[in-house]
Amino acid sequence: MNVLLVFIGGGLGALLRWGLGNIPLFRAQHLLTSTLLSNVIAAMLLGFSYRLLAHETSSHQNALWLLIATGFCGGLSTFSTFSLESFKMIQNQEWLNCSAYLLLNVGLSFLLLIFAYQISEGWKG
Repeated sequence: MNVLLVFIGGGLGALLRWGLGNIPLFRAQHLLTSTLLSNVIAAMLLGFSYRLLAHETSSHQNALWLLIATGFCGGLSTFSTFSLESFKMIQNQEWLNCSAYLLLNVGLSFLLLIFAYQISEGWKG
């Protein structure tokens, strides 16, 4: 059942992400507003879910967490999870870990994207 909840939530989140990218107002390339909107919607929803559901132990609350937080928010934007993990480190006053986590996630992701793009240049037929 848990797998199904994550699957359904993830599918719905991915559909919303795709839908936002197809709304002409949000397709302005210089603003990347559909990506920004996906990230902030998912982060805000994950913030609510974390506050209301994450610490509950009932199976109903756990099912909602899997559907909304893990599935929907994960399908919409993994940036929301990255934000929550960073927030938890700040809550625990893990300043150095949080700083390293932020820098490594953003820096390595960006650098590896550029690296992959560069090495795949010759793959186009």
